[in-house]
Amino acid sequence: MYVETISQGAVPCLENAVLAVAQMENQAAVEEGLKLYQSCIEPLKTRFPVDMDQMSEHQRADHQATQEFMNRSFKDENGEFLTMLATGITKHYEELLTQNGEASEKKCQDLLRDLSAPVAQKIQDGFFAKPGGYELYCDLHDNLVALYRSTPNKGIRAEEVLERLLKEKSVESNSILQADQKLTDSKKKIHEEKERAALMEQEKKATEKKYEEMELKMEDDRRSQEVKMMKMEEKMKKEFRQQQEEFNRAQDHNLKEQKALLEQGFKEKADLMRRQMEQAQEMQMLKNEIDRLKRRKPKNCVIS
Repeated sequence: MYVETISQGAVPCLENAVLAVAQMENQAAVEEGLKLYQSCIEPLKTRFPVDMDQMSEHQRADHQATQEFMNRSFKDENGEFLTMLATGITKHYEELLTQNGEASEKKCQDLLRDLSAPVAQKIQDGFFAKPGGYELYCDLHDNLVALYRSTPNKGIRAEEVLERLLKEKSVESNSILQADQKLTDSKKKIHEEKERAALMEQEKKATEKKYEEMELKMEDDRRSQEVKMMKMEEKMKKEFRQQQEEFNRAQDHNLKEQKALLEQGFKEKADLMRRQMEQAQEMQMLKNEIDRLKRRKPKNCVIS
């Protein structure tokens, strides 16, 4: 682009050319980072449903994608493209959480349907419609819940699905309880209270599980944000050092050229070069101050 401008007879601006290249290269860096994140996280999908602690593999993939972006990007001074990467990763992570939740929901529903089938058949056959039928029903129901809880790898919706089942079965349970002629009214009330307490306890467990999942996700987001800010600050410092080194090399070259002009008797040209060097020094000091202020507020540049 820079050479093309010259060939067309126009006055080139190197800064504009660099910015244009930076835009294209940073966009490509975002795409490469997202591609790497997706490839790193893909094996996790084959194990769905998983618990939230296993979803922490997202952190490793996030770090690798961010590092890939940092290695390729340059002059992303406002964090615009790092923000694009973070937004893309967050969107993909939300989709993974949804897929994992749906897989957990299906597995738990299928498991409960299989475990409930023998009890449902006994109800249909009238097995519990006799004195003492409620206690038999409770024994089978408790065994069902124990088998469900002992089954591993149910994922993040296990308690929530169980809570819904218990609420659905409460009507069925109460019907068998009222039909049991062996129990007195006072015993029936005691059983009703126990069932209500069990429902409340299960609801509490489901709520605690949701809160735990939310806390883990927030912690993942916090760690991801911290890593991005640390990497961004390191990159900005590195770019600042490189710019300073380039400026120093240019100044050294100008000093040598000025000295040569003085030695050759070109005092006016040497004075002009000295003034230009002083102006360049002032501009560099101003730029350094602007860069310093930018580095003081990196958190305004990135979202997660």
